[in-house]
Amino acid sequence: MGHHQVGRIPAAHAGQIDEEAQRLQSGIVGAYAARPALPQGCQRDQRVWSAKRFASRRADPLGAFSASQTPAGNAQEQQRRRVSRRAFASPADREELRKKRLRLAVIAVIGAAVIFTALWYTLENPFSQTFGTTVTQVPLQQKVVALTFDDGPNPPYTDRIVEYLHSQHVVATFFVVGMAVAAHPDIVRKEVAYDDALGNHTWDHAHLVLERSAHIEREIAQTDAIIFRTTGVHSRIFRPPFGARDFAVLKVAHRMGYTVVMWSVPLPGDWKHPAPALISRRVLKYVSDGSIIVLHDGNRGRGGNRESTVAATQLIVTALKHDGYRFVTVPELLAMGYGKGKRQPLGEPYE
Repeated sequence: MGHHQVGRIPAAHAGQIDEEAQRLQSGIVGAYAARPALPQGCQRDQRVWSAKRFASRRADPLGAFSASQTPAGNAQEQQRRRVSRRAFASPADREELRKKRLRLAVIAVIGAAVIFTALWYTLENPFSQTFGTTVTQVPLQQKVVALTFDDGPNPPYTDRIVEYLHSQHVVATFFVVGMAVAAHPDIVRKEVAYDDALGNHTWDHAHLVLERSAHIEREIAQTDAIIFRTTGVHSRIFRPPFGARDFAVLKVAHRMGYTVVMWSVPLPGDWKHPAPALISRRVLKYVSDGSIIVLHDGNRGRGGNRESTVAATQLIVTALKHDGYRFVTVPELLAMGYGKGKRQPLGEPYE
């Protein structure tokens, strides 16, 4: 008796099977095609196509099974089903699918916006300690405040502020921009001569978030160098432009020996030129013991009209003095709150 290979159909029977398969396919397809009209909503072509597919599988059952069980066969089958569903979906189904995709897209956009807003708020929120230690207000139980100015020097407005404060025996802290110091050194010398303090506000008011550590260090070091060449003093307090910081900004500043100083009184928006009385009310509403107030005597180191800030400064000083507050510089405020034997906001003691 001869032996047949397993899985192969004997040649003697192959032709007979092929003829039977062809008759079966023709009979099934003809039967489906000859059916009476289908109810509304049904598709004759889909039935005919399904009959052809059924007949082809009957003609080659092993081949159809093996093809559909391979990874490529599975992927092809899934893709075919997706295409089939889209092709034969009713208009109402297609519209519902479109609306569903639109809803998902809207939800994704809103979610991304919420995450971005929350992150940005954390980056610029003066009270956030997410990325490292900063000082916003010094814990004191006495009526003492620190008045600070950012973005100068900026003639003639910084000159007028300095002269007014000196006439009132009030000191302040000026967070200066390095390139403005290089352009107007005489104003900075006057600030030091009048016992005002200087803080580092970078060389060109750069937004430091996501910058490389080397760039952050260069911005701070260049500004410190011009301050020292101009006045003979080094500043060890730093305020990042826009109040924006991340891990790298604070790590570099702390490594260089700086205390990062923010503010406790919400920004009054004086750079937008509101009425001086409005700036004053916004500041006075939130002042308390140990507060740090921030105003702007310049515009990112590039000049700008600051008439509103000059006038508001006079209103704020007059009101706070009337309420019994005393003005100190930021280094003096830090020494009062974090002197020897007290918990430091940074490693270095304040003498």
